[in-house]
Amino acid sequence: MTRSRPNVWKNPTFIFSVIFLVIIAVVLTILFVPPRAFKAFERSLSPAQSWNISASSGPLVMSPDGPSVAVGVRGRGVELRLIKDGAISATLATGADLPGSEPVVVTALAFSPDGAYIASMSTKGPNSFYGVLQLWRVDSGAMAAEEGLEGDRLTEVAFSPDGAWLAAGGAGRKVLLWSTQGGSLTLSWTIPARPEVPRPDSCCKGSYIVLIRFSPDSGELVVGSADDTLLTFRIPSGEQISLEEGFTNDMVIRGSAEIMALSDNGKYIAVRQSGSSSAYFGKREGAVYMFDLWGHSSETGVLAFRPGGGLIAGGAGERIMGEYGEPDSSILLWRLSDGKQQLRLNGHGSYITDLVWTPDGEQLISSSADSTVRVWEIR
Repeated sequence: MTRSRPNVWKNPTFIFSVIFLVIIAVVLTILFVPPRAFKAFERSLSPAQSWNISASSGPLVMSPDGPSVAVGVRGRGVELRLIKDGAISATLATGADLPGSEPVVVTALAFSPDGAYIASMSTKGPNSFYGVLQLWRVDSGAMAAEEGLEGDRLTEVAFSPDGAWLAAGGAGRKVLLWSTQGGSLTLSWTIPARPEVPRPDSCCKGSYIVLIRFSPDSGELVVGSADDTLLTFRIPSGEQISLEEGFTNDMVIRGSAEIMALSDNGKYIAVRQSGSSSAYFGKREGAVYMFDLWGHSSETGVLAFRPGGGLIAGGAGERIMGEYGEPDSSILLWRLSDGKQQLRLNGHGSYITDLVWTPDGEQLISSSADSTVRVWEIR
């Protein structure tokens, strides 16, 4: 007589035991398996080009018509490189006459809209508060104008779309505006970014500038500050038009905004708060939170919207986040429609210092502390 085996799947105790073990396995995986273990399942992309730089590379700025990019190089100044092959077309000895023995550090760059000039801000040493703003002719590499700045470590510089104005801001916690008529620098006004008013949560480091952006008609200047505000000034009078705030407050968490980026149309904003690895994305009007931009094991150090929309790129920063964090040198691309990660760009050997898109949005260029610049084809 053949004895039939009992069907264990009809036993409630057995089924509950299996479910319990599966839940325990999932929880343990989430708690103890580092995020990098899952990267093999992500869609990744290798760079189309890699350029070796003589030293750590810093800020990047794209020429308006797209054939070249300016790269800030520690100890050398600014290199103009052709995107097609990385060849150096010119070198600008920015900050060469600054006092001090430390290497020159380029902290900000901007192309004029006609591509005829480059504005550079340079200093010596990472903590120096004495620098120089210089205006360079691209065709000859000759310096057209310069202005020494004491107490103003500028980290954000932008030309107006009509090329008539140059605005800058940084750790000096004020906004400066120059007229650039005839290739000169004439200071028009200096306005405090915002009076330092204590916040109830005592979260903020101050009102240093993290974003400078002109309106398309050059009639307004938008200034983003670490105290979680956007101020809009009228050009050229300097009259304050509006104050927007609450981006890290209403968009999930209170905190100082260390990184800000605005979309091309100015309707969307991405903010990375101090002490956070992820950035928050949302609508600028009303500071409406939409979703997190996450995936780095270190802080997100730089953000760049793709021209025309659709994607935003974020580069891993220097500071590692969390007890189990690991050094990260990746670049992530998220879809703006839902925040889903689309690509991970691997290849750099250290944290990302800047990101810039070509005008057509088909190439992303990245600089890193590993002394390389990489070009990525994003189709």
